[in-house]
Amino acid sequence: MFKIVFAGTVALCLGTAMLPGAEESRPQYLAHRGASLEAPENTLPAYRLAMEQGADGIECDVTFSRDKVIVMSHDASLKRAAGVDRPVEELEFSELRKLDFSCGRKGFRNTPIPTLAETLETIQPGKLVFIDFKKYDEELLLAVRDQLAASGIPAEQVRIMAFQKRILTRSRELMPQYKIVWNVTVKEKDGAGKVNLKKVNTGVEGVRQKVLEELQTFHPDAINILADQKIVDASFVRQLKDTGLYVMVWVVNKPEIARHFAGLGVDAFVTDCPEVLRKAVETATGTAK
Repeated sequence: MFKIVFAGTVALCLGTAMLPGAEESRPQYLAHRGASLEAPENTLPAYRLAMEQGADGIECDVTFSRDKVIVMSHDASLKRAAGVDRPVEELEFSELRKLDFSCGRKGFRNTPIPTLAETLETIQPGKLVFIDFKKYDEELLLAVRDQLAASGIPAEQVRIMAFQKRILTRSRELMPQYKIVWNVTVKEKDGAGKVNLKKVNTGVEGVRQKVLEELQTFHPDAINILADQKIVDASFVRQLKDTGLYVMVWVVNKPEIARHFAGLGVDAFVTDCPEVLRKAVETATGTAK
């Protein structure tokens, strides 16, 4: 089965031009929830470490506390990150700040949950921040828009990400100055497929065609696609780039897999270990400084 979960957007075409801070000779390295292999995900230590390691940007997940403070959390529940089996949105910000978001990592005890405002302060000039929305919440969209405006971070450094069509289309209406990234999960499993609750039984090519058909409708600036080597091959990457898309793959942590996708011409890797990946690929391709 091929499981596909995605969402589309209406946005301006970016084409294959590099994003701010990129060099034409290499792909970009975007830190997944920060440098989360070495520091607790979606925390200031992880974001700062990514900047220190030379990542081209970070990906982070936004949600509300009960009193409508924008905080960073991937999961709806606090159990994995802070050991408390309650939804993030049930706790006031003051309550969240008392919890330990170290994810059990040694050396990071009592790491607090960060706000979006604090996260944006870690973004260095020319670096990117990919803000990922996990569910539709117009109040959250508006609050993020206002926080971004207040931060003064240039629009060209900001990307809005989501799987759901509704989130991205509304984001485009509310904040058209920011480019939009369409998250796509395409994974091989048992020889059939699933696309937005519709079955696809025509194999790999049928699944790829469905993605390309959706792109004709949604026209995002970039696609962030699960790094399944059986689905994302050289031909598919070319087809995606021919539509004017900036092509990202996630989550890539192994150097040999990164080298494979670099050879296919992808534009960026979303990774938990940006420094390790960058050094491995640049050494292999002769693009290291």
